[in-house]
Amino acid sequence: MTRRWRYAIVGLTMMVVAACDAPEDRGPTPAQLALRENAWRQACAARELVAIAESDVVTLEGTIGGLDRADPVGSISLSAAAAALEFGNAFYRHAELRTRAFAQLDSAVNYAEATADSTRYVERAAAYTIRVPEPGTVEANVVDSYVERFEAILADDDHRCNWDTPF
Repeated sequence: MTRRWRYAIVGLTMMVVAACDAPEDRGPTPAQLALRENAWRQACAARELVAIAESDVVTLEGTIGGLDRADPVGSISLSAAAAALEFGNAFYRHAELRTRAFAQLDSAVNYAEATADSTRYVERAAAYTIRVPEPGTVEANVVDSYVERFEAILADDDHRCNWDTPF
């Protein structure tokens, strides 16, 4: 698990517990609303990336099926497509893992009815471990690409995950 990811989980755990302790008659504070929106936006961005990754894998699989190994250009294209498919599959698996973790965090702050439920959701999210891969490997490139794309979605004011919130 990356240190940044672990710190995010620990920090969110503390915020979730604080968010659940709000008196019901006053409603959520601005900080609690911001936490809820942030959790929703992160889960949305994660869902977006897993959908894109799944589509990319399907496209790459279709491309490989149409290449002719007997043709020299097709053979080179097949090698390139196979490498892209390896990356695509690894990205998809990573995106699925992150999507599940972000869904648990979103559930903790937006859907849990009691503090114990929120805590359980956060614990489930923390159970998804993301090991730091060796630099230069496909897995390391996948993690870097995921983080870059995830942060780009959250930074894009025009992306629906940043304006189509239920809050």
